[in-house]
Amino acid sequence: MVASFQDYYQLLLLVLIAITISLPFRFIVLHFLFQTNKNLKHIIPVLSWIKNSDEIRWINLFFDFIFPALTFVHIWHSENLLILSLKLVLIATLISLGLIDWFIYRLPNLLLIVGLIITVLLLVVNSAIYLNHVYGAIIGFGIGFGIRILGKMYYKKEVFGVGDVKLLGFLGLLAGWNFFFPVFFMGMLIASIYSVIAILFKKLDWKSKIPLGSFFCIALIIFQIIDQKCLDFIYQIN
Repeated sequence: MVASFQDYYQLLLLVLIAITISLPFRFIVLHFLFQTNKNLKHIIPVLSWIKNSDEIRWINLFFDFIFPALTFVHIWHSENLLILSLKLVLIATLISLGLIDWFIYRLPNLLLIVGLIITVLLLVVNSAIYLNHVYGAIIGFGIGFGIRILGKMYYKKEVFGVGDVKLLGFLGLLAGWNFFFPVFFMGMLIASIYSVIAILFKKLDWKSKIPLGSFFCIALIIFQIIDQKCLDFIYQIN
């Protein structure tokens, strides 16, 4: 697909939009992780790398480098500024959810609600087939709830949190029922690869807890950056 933004002024506008979108999400992530209001040097690009803890630097790594990279990838997939802006807010939401779950095993309702609202807006703007996505949300909630119940029965403890159940519902709403399972299994595959590598390097053992929600967020981000025509082609092959 030919890029919609051809000149430098539009690219500069895109960079400014990405930076503006990232700022509140940086603040939200730091607030949930440290339970305190950080000052400006913790969230402003570049300054966030000066005299800060390793955790804060890792968090800002995603917003200073990975998020802008994803922004430029989306140039080739978005037809107008509104769709691009909504997708960037969604990506920032997924990055924030993944970071918070990675560090403290929590998926805040605030970010899940933001993701839900942005997803609905994207469906409306793209004139999507709503039932497809409603069915996806129902399947996601159902599978998440089933994993939670069966896991608790088998292990006699909670192995799949309420936040993870909500995230699977959100995954289903965003992907739709036809793409729910590819994205779901992609997240499980990424989690499995990470777990095997971590066990081999003795960073984890077989009983260690992993932030499964973070891997589903990675799968959703990958889903967002793949061209829809590619997804349709893959789906038809399968």
